[in-house]
Amino acid sequence: MADQIAAKATQSKPLKSSPSIPKPGDKIKPDQPEKSPKKEEDEDSAIIENTANEGGKELSSSELQKVILEFLDKNDVGPVAANSLKNSVKLEGEMITVELTNPIEVDGIEKIRANFLTYIRKTFQNSSIQLQHKVNIEKAADRPYTAKDKFEAMLKENPLLGKLRDTFGLDTDY
Repeated sequence: MADQIAAKATQSKPLKSSPSIPKPGDKIKPDQPEKSPKKEEDEDSAIIENTANEGGKELSSSELQKVILEFLDKNDVGPVAANSLKNSVKLEGEMITVELTNPIEVDGIEKIRANFLTYIRKTFQNSSIQLQHKVNIEKAADRPYTAKDKFEAMLKENPLLGKLRDTFGLDTDY
């Protein structure tokens, strides 16, 4: 049996036809006609445009808010990041800007940044969407913290609260 295997291994088989190797001076014919550089640039830009938003949802502020709420429902991001994404997101072109009021919110957003961007890009099927954050200290100064400050802020929005307080003799300074 070993002799049979050795005999088969030593048998010469005809070679399959291979492409001829060009000789020096022979012209090489390309398989496909050459394209002009200008056409290639046009095709490349068309491909980039198609992959930017191919069949996805249209990127608008209202759609972005819906997708953010879906992301928050599906992922446990923590209250700081969730509050920041719900309240202070603005869309300018393909740039999502989150306005923050303190550095703690920056840490919360940075922790979820990669997952959030991946989710947004997949949902909108747009790989060019970017995320940035801005810390706005002035906005933080406008936020009422004490009960008295909160009541005064609500009183500015609805003056009838003052009449309600006076009518029922409510104490707002607790």
